[in-house]
This record gives sequence, C-alpha cells and structure tokens, in this order.
Amino acid sequence: MCRIVTGNAIRFTDSGGVTIRLSAGEASNASSSLRVEVCDTGSGVPESSREQLFIAMGRDTIDPNIKQAGTGLGLHLVRKLAEMMHGDVGYAPAEDGTGSIFWFEVKLRHSAKADRFADGEQMSVSSRRLRVLVGESEPALRSVLLGYLKSFNCVVTCSSNGSELLDALSASAYDAVILGHELTDTAPEDAAADVRALPSTAAMTPVLRLVEGLDTPLRVNAMETLIRSPVTAEVLMEGLKQALANDPIANAQLYRIA
Repeated sequence: MCRIVTGNAIRFTDSGGVTIRLSAGEASNASSSLRVEVCDTGSGVPESSREQLFIAMGRDTIDPNIKQAGTGLGLHLVRKLAEMMHGDVGYAPAEDGTGSIFWFEVKLRHSAKADRFADGEQMSVSSRRLRVLVGESEPALRSVLLGYLKSFNCVVTCSSNGSELLDALSASAYDAVILGHELTDTAPEDAAADVRALPSTAAMTPVLRLVEGLDTPLRVNAMETLIRSPVTAEVLMEGLKQALANDPIANAQLYRIA
C-alpha cells in the first residue's frame, strides 16, 4: 500500500519533494490505528476527478484527468486492502494549494513481542520451491516459460485463459504471476488488471508480463514488471528477483538448479 501511494507521488512530482508521515493512535486495548500520509508537491488532482480516485474502472472508461494523475487500479487496490484491515483511505489537496495528500488508515492488533522474531525465534528460510502461475495459451511460449521456471526452483501451474488464472489465484497462494502474449478470453494486460482488482490478498501477488518490442529488457512499476520478449533465462530471473524484492524468503529460494 505504501509502495503504490508513494510511487504515484514520486512519479508525478517534478520538483519539491515527497514526505511520508506515520502516526499511531490506540483504538482499543487489543488494537491500535496506524495512519500513513504521503504528501507531495506535484500538480495535484483536478477537483472533478477526486471522487473517482479509488474506484476501479475499465481502461476505456477512466476519466482523462485520472489517467493524467497516474491513478486507477493501484489506488483501488489500496482501498480494498484498507477495507480488509478495517480501515479507510482518502485524498486532500495540499494546504498551500500545490500538491496532494493521499492517506490510508488501518487497525493493527497489539503484540506482546518486541518484533516478529522475538523471544528466541529466528527467521528460517525453508527449502520450499517457489509457486508460479503462468498465463499463456500458445504451447511453444508456454513450454519455454515452463522450462525456464523449473530450472529456477519453481513449481509451475499453467492457465490458458484469464478465467482459469483468476480461479487458480482465488483457490491457492502463488509467489508470482507471469503473463505471456496470449490468453484465449482476454488480453494479458487486462488479465493483469483483473488480478489487481481481486477482492482478496491475492491482488497483491507480483505480476510479470512479457511485452514484444520493449525498449529495455526490464521495466518495473507499481503495478507490474514488464519483460522484453523474446525472453531469455537471465532476464526472466532478474525480473523475478525484482518483483520479489520485498519478499526476502521467496527471493532466497530463487536460484538455478539446472
């Protein structure tokens, strides 16, 4: 949630800066509220678009002002996650009239431990294999991706259409989703948007998508990691490492076994 909101702020702030403020307040004896505010000195959001900022819409129906502000499915995901954590989201123009303030607030349970690994616990890296979901209907490309991923210590599930892909994500947890060039019922970019719109934590699954003619081997943004196609094993490995950068345990399991 922080990465999405902060990424938007950085991307659309040409001068000045971005400030992140965190504050906590006790909600009850068992939980507290955590509020995160991201303030920027960018161009702000047009007043006509503010009520739609956290609403997911199809590509053809998104207001041009919202597109210009760089919002859409990312902010919709932030709202859905905040609601799942019994919280809320919001937007306000900066006090000086230049820039924006995006915020979200969630409730967190109190813990008797000082940190996640307190009281003699240690973080251990299990020997589990990474679980990757591949969406591709063309047999040759699917075979290439399957071969690469198996050599990366991954267990792979393949789906040929977007409906199967979403059903698989809803039924089980995956470390990453990789979308190829073709699905039988939807475009890969639309499938990526559908993943982000899922009403569960599956919407947070890292998404990598193959793109023909991409000007760089890799391009990472808040929503997905784009990989130039035809893909090589080295670039796919690097893309996975970047997509899983915030998950050190998963990253530790990503290595060549063949």
